[in-house]
Amino acid sequence: MAAAAERTITKTGAQIVVDALLAHGADTVFGYMGMVRQWQELFYRKRYVYSRLHNPDYAAFARAVGAAGVTVDSRDQVGPAIEQMLREDRPCVVDFHVDAEENVYPMVPAGKALHEMEGLRALQNAM
Repeated sequence: MAAAAERTITKTGAQIVVDALLAHGADTVFGYMGMVRQWQELFYRKRYVYSRLHNPDYAAFARAVGAAGVTVDSRDQVGPAIEQMLREDRPCVVDFHVDAEENVYPMVPAGKALHEMEGLRALQNAM
């Protein structure tokens, strides 16, 4: 993957980070800064402040500058999208649309240390 991460778009002269995996809210226009929103939900009584985002169509942007751009809207599209990304011989952006209020685990709660992560046991059991 290191070699893939070093690829750039030379035809247009653009220099961009490649093989990026992006995830944002299912609504392609609005989403949240995931972990920030999650903390605001769990620890600050859903007082959402400065965590809502206006997102561009990342896959369309990638295609506009000569890269491959793939959008994933459902779980059944994840595997094929990653396979496509790995087959590409040019930079590729995979834009994962997830539920805007999906929580991410494991996480370190505010004021806690790394050894106090929540959700780590569930992750370990899933492996």
